[in-house]
Amino acid sequence: MSVIKSILVPVDFSEISANSYRYALRLADKVSASVHLLHCLPSIPTIAGYGYSAYDALPQEHQRAEQQISTFVAAGKLAVSSEVNRMPEVDTSITAFGLGKGIADYVGAEEIDLIVMGTKGARDGWDRFFGTNSAFMVGQVRQPLLVLPARAEFRPIKSVCFATNLRESDIAGAERLGGMLSAFKPRIDFLHVHLPDSKQTDESITTFRKAFERPRNGVGGTFKIVEQPAATTGIFAYLENLPHDLLVMVKSDREWWERLLYHSDTKKSAMMTSLPLLIFREETEEF
Repeated sequence: MSVIKSILVPVDFSEISANSYRYALRLADKVSASVHLLHCLPSIPTIAGYGYSAYDALPQEHQRAEQQISTFVAAGKLAVSSEVNRMPEVDTSITAFGLGKGIADYVGAEEIDLIVMGTKGARDGWDRFFGTNSAFMVGQVRQPLLVLPARAEFRPIKSVCFATNLRESDIAGAERLGGMLSAFKPRIDFLHVHLPDSKQTDESITTFRKAFERPRNGVGGTFKIVEQPAATTGIFAYLENLPHDLLVMVKSDREWWERLLYHSDTKKSAMMTSLPLLIFREETEEF
């Protein structure tokens, strides 16, 4: 059973990352987890043939970052002090290996259960989130990734929309989600957008319906189907008519996910929506 015991928040000291940190503190309080803050300085210089230089070219930047992250930690705790029952433990770290490698190295060395990142679209420092950085992290890092829109505020997770293309990896994702959210015991709506060119049979849909609606760790689910010409159209139309606290997707290397994530309309919708988006890496093994 997957549970959240440690949450990583990459921070650049902007209001976007400050909001992600405050969200993580509130979430950590509810699930009894610790919070890890990671600040990634620009990649250190390299020397041809020697890889990363051992020479620290950024001593002043590192010292400044240490002061900033100390102030950042205190400000976040103060902001949520009246809203949490137990202030989560907060660890901090600074790396000079850049965002992608810095996060990969950190989660490789620490037991991280969830990565939380904020975005406000192309105007923000995370404007490439749905590009190379995201592709690297979701494709190479096992941990689930929670994307928070700029103004997302934490609230107990009572309703979840889990978008599924009826794959075995989605069933595995449902198993993980049931464990992660067991403290909230939300209602989970497993949503399948039936496309005109879909090859799913009634028999296979019935099989998946039974699998999705099976209770997991006290968390029940319902299976719903909408008919739309595009997955994104169906998902966001459904969410507009029936608001939820969280949207969940399982990242796949197959064409459905590629259309879903990299289509320009979807990219814009995902970045502009006020709904937090939880992304699992495709897995098929038991959790």
